[in-house]
Amino acid sequence: ALNSTTRGQQVDEIALSIWTTQTYKRYVRARLTDNPAGIVDRLFVPPNMADAISNAVYNGQHGNACGMLREMWTTFGLPGMPRLLVVLARHRSENDHWVVHRYSLPEGTLMTYDSYTGRSIMDGRPLGWWFAIRIAWPNANYPSPDHLEQKMVRLHRPAQLPIDNSVAAAGIWRNILMGSRGERSLDLERLRDLINTEVKNLRQRKILGRLSITAPRQALNWEH
Repeated sequence: ALNSTTRGQQVDEIALSIWTTQTYKRYVRARLTDNPAGIVDRLFVPPNMADAISNAVYNGQHGNACGMLREMWTTFGLPGMPRLLVVLARHRSENDHWVVHRYSLPEGTLMTYDSYTGRSIMDGRPLGWWFAIRIAWPNANYPSPDHLEQKMVRLHRPAQLPIDNSVAAAGIWRNILMGSRGERSLDLERLRDLINTEVKNLRQRKILGRLSITAPRQALNWEH
């Protein structure tokens, strides 16, 4: 994972999952410690969980997918339901093609942000998430199965190198999480360095035996 965060490498799923988890924990902590306290209304889904949920819905295991979504929300001790799901995911099984899905539960809409420049086959699995979301939080306004739509937002960035596709997607994910427009411009080299530092710090804590793994449904240890 650490090697993938260096220049000339596509940042991999493990590194992205570490970085998104730490970024989301800071987002939640900042919102809850604001004065007055803010509302946490969005749930992140890191790449490793996104892949598992997509495979579950593809195989018709909507209950399992629902359980994974609910577990991530309740692990943070958050009440009610999220307004947005912000998902960083690999497109199909393509290691060089990453996208961000933005599910708005009140509006029943799905927007997918994609800066990949090559040709690719459509992935129908993200639409299948609605069946799991509907089970997890049944009180929202969901589109009927006959009216499921996925709006694609293609970002044309000629200067972006193919090897930076996953970093670019990570930046889009962070923009949406923090309430900015997904299209907002990014310093990809700086973001890659931030991901590298996050993975390095986690690796160092593991070596020193200071890495704590929080059990499901328990309050998170914000220091880790």
